[in-house]
Amino acid sequence: MKPHVAADLTVLRPDNGRQLPALLVRLGAALAERKVRHCQWKGHWKSDRWTTGEGDIDLLIAPTDFSAFAAVAHQVGYRPTYAEPHAEIPGVSSWYGYDRELPGFLRLHVYTRLVIGVYWRTLHRLPLEEAALQEVVPRAVFPSPRPEVELILFVLRMTLRRSTIDVGREPRWMPVAREELAYLETQANPDRLHELLPRHLPAVDLELFDECREALARPTGWRRRTAVRRSLARALAGGARPATWGVTVRRAVAAARARVGIRSATLRQSASGGLLVAIVGADGAGKSTCTLALRKWLGAHFQTMHAHLGRPPRSWTTLLVGALRKILPLRTLNHLRHLCTARDRYRSAARTARFALNGGIALC
Repeated sequence: MKPHVAADLTVLRPDNGRQLPALLVRLGAALAERKVRHCQWKGHWKSDRWTTGEGDIDLLIAPTDFSAFAAVAHQVGYRPTYAEPHAEIPGVSSWYGYDRELPGFLRLHVYTRLVIGVYWRTLHRLPLEEAALQEVVPRAVFPSPRPEVELILFVLRMTLRRSTIDVGREPRWMPVAREELAYLETQANPDRLHELLPRHLPAVDLELFDECREALARPTGWRRRTAVRRSLARALAGGARPATWGVTVRRAVAAARARVGIRSATLRQSASGGLLVAIVGADGAGKSTCTLALRKWLGAHFQTMHAHLGRPPRSWTTLLVGALRKILPLRTLNHLRHLCTARDRYRSAARTARFALNGGIALC
């Protein structure tokens, strides 16, 4: 069955009434025009986040239509990126787009298969792609799965999101999750829900699903929450991919650094290669200020570096020659100092070019 999408996406607004970014409107219209089978499989209820660039947009694309999606996204203005190999999830890609109306970037997480979880914990594959794409509901920009499928995905995702450190307290995200759960339950048809679950996900029986939903709907003791989560994890064990020890250690180190105030976010690189940006101008034109502002903006998402080629880091040779000049005012030492400075500038320029060749954004 072909997905049903809105005929005119340019006149629609998100639920909060905010004007939609033009980049999102163009992407939604282009996907509908090319008849790319897709849906926003989670998060459409929080339109105040993803329409402003604060949150990610999670799209499910039919595997056979991914090439068409990539062509459309590139034509609209999105570019693919990748993270370090240990942080990549098979079947999931990240795309970044820039809209002049927003201070940040619009981020797409594109799935060709439904995977829930984060890379430093166990990932679970849910074979619900066809059910999610078979019949979709028109929304402001991207269609969403029918409420019954969205409710199934939400309950399973939120149940597995809880961790063992939540003993004795509920996570801070639970009140918002209960609001979304109540919203989805009012939209879903119970009869269709009981029909879809055994057909598409027989590993999770109706009794276990109801237990998971009940544990989310109201405050529950930590023993009960833990038991429900373990039961669901056992039911989905056939499609689980545990994190390796190396990934776990990397994440633990990052968490420890974050606790002492050292930021270590997973920064991304452009899949089409790095970029070397040279900012030139007269003295006092604000080159350094512009470069540092660009690094602060781009460095929150991408691997960046800053180099001042006029004042490169001085090598030990340059420092030694400079000290000798103060002791022995010889003309030869002056020439040698200029030669050392030229060498430092060359090495800084080469280091900047290598960083760009390796996929980073070099600002100089």
